[in-house]
Amino acid sequence: SRANYGGGGYGGGYSRAGYGKVGYGAPMQAAYSPEESPQQAAPRTPPKGKQKGKNPRPNISTEAPATHWLTIPPDSKLMQEGLPETAPAIAHDKAYQDIFSNASNILGSLDPEGVNVEHDADWQVFPEVGEAMRQAGAEENCYAVAMSASHGVWGVGIGAGWKARESSAKLALAVAIAQATGRIEEICASHSDFAAVCSAAGLVDALASKKRRKGGF
Repeated sequence: SRANYGGGGYGGGYSRAGYGKVGYGAPMQAAYSPEESPQQAAPRTPPKGKQKGKNPRPNISTEAPATHWLTIPPDSKLMQEGLPETAPAIAHDKAYQDIFSNASNILGSLDPEGVNVEHDADWQVFPEVGEAMRQAGAEENCYAVAMSASHGVWGVGIGAGWKARESSAKLALAVAIAQATGRIEEICASHSDFAAVCSAAGLVDALASKKRRKGGF
């Protein structure tokens, strides 16, 4: 069931480990023992063979993290749930901490009802996503998949830590929603950091070209 979120909190439970409904003022809680913090409960290293740093990074930008576009097969779990075959993936990078710190606010502007985030640190829940990351040349690391039921899109956040995956997944989902709803220009005007992300992803330039072709500017 969907819960409504307000006041920076969240409601509703989750039915399996690492899966839950999140609001935008507080991080999603993964399933863990009450004696553990989310950081203690989260895996500390990516699975063997999935260490970071060996793949090239397309769309390199000095102002924002790179966005990789993933494509999954028709028989994948996400497509069976009605989601599209392509989605953006963004790897967390401390060099852009200000951008990632604002991910919840940006996403809240696009989907105020809340989204689902599932952490797949061991590449077991959505193995097709890990393979798509390899194919796209993204960083091979732990990841989380963020999904918006109201907009029917998804995004992937990559990072060794729980918080890193959470914030990067929200940012990637924001890119997906803004593109799907035609709100890129609007959100970029309100959030300069998101404009940098969209520019690095090639979305802002594409929008400008479209307007020029129509004689807008």
